Amino acid sequence: MRRLPIITYHGVDYFIDERLQEFRSNARPIEPIEFIPFNSKKGRTMIKEEKLFPFFESGI
Repeated sequence: MRRLPIITYHGVDYFIDERLQEFRSNARPIEPIEFIPFNSKKGRTMIKEEKLFPFFESGI
């Protein structure tokens, strides 16, 4: 089974799901899961701030 890569953004761990084109927070038992599409404003900001450009082939 392949594991999804993880980044930490502002103290929160996020899975990078290329298949679904989204970041997904690594949910703690009391926190809801946050889904952030790559092509959303926050998603594009995360990609730029974390320097993930080489990771993505879609040119977001």
